[in-house]
Amino acid sequence: MRSVESREGHLLPVASQEAEYGNIGGNLAEIDSYRPQHYRRSEPPAEIYLPTFDDKKGMIVLPKPTEKQLALFWSRLEQLGSITVIDLASDDIELKHLLIDRNNRDHATKGPYVLKEANNNGFVDKTYSMTQETCRNKTITHFVLSSWKGVDIPTDRKSLLEMIEAVHTWQPEMTDDTPIVILDNGGFQKCGIVAVLLNEIYRILQQNGRINILQSVKKMVYGKSLLIRSKMQFKFCYDVM
Repeated sequence: MRSVESREGHLLPVASQEAEYGNIGGNLAEIDSYRPQHYRRSEPPAEIYLPTFDDKKGMIVLPKPTEKQLALFWSRLEQLGSITVIDLASDDIELKHLLIDRNNRDHATKGPYVLKEANNNGFVDKTYSMTQETCRNKTITHFVLSSWKGVDIPTDRKSLLEMIEAVHTWQPEMTDDTPIVILDNGGFQKCGIVAVLLNEIYRILQQNGRINILQSVKKMVYGKSLLIRSKMQFKFCYDVM
């Protein structure tokens, strides 16, 4: 197992004397044997619920909505109770529905509007206030990881980790009532890495620094297919943690 130290507000894994992941070759072989049907599926499901390390339905993966689907998307967020959206999709569609001009906020009756937008190195976070009568005081933060190019592993490890820390700061717990929504198009090729790292960060904080990457990888599945797509993705998670 590993433990973590906090330095200047950052979560830093520190290797202990017990090297749980010394046999990485064996672990990778086990991962490969566990995913025999991965490429046989013609289309991924519309939604994938992913369990946390303590078996809560703390994450849900969705394809990014089109412009015509945005109203339904915001309605679905309301049903889920979600306050966090992580956007890994590669297109430029913004998650806005009846975006309200700042000058007209007092007259807003429905739809989200941007409260603030922060541009960080590699990711952007946008905060929306939901103004429907049913969730007038609800706020949603939308994290856009713009630095991840391609579909294999993140091109900028630092920005990914900074985004995950920002997600945890915004939403300290993952629960059935407030699942974190992860948007990923193209066969859900990126979400596995983010889900595994999120799961491990929350495990570290709740189990005194313990980690179990292999268990997290096995949990991140749809059907019998792993969301960790390759040995390279598994090794990336291992190296990061």
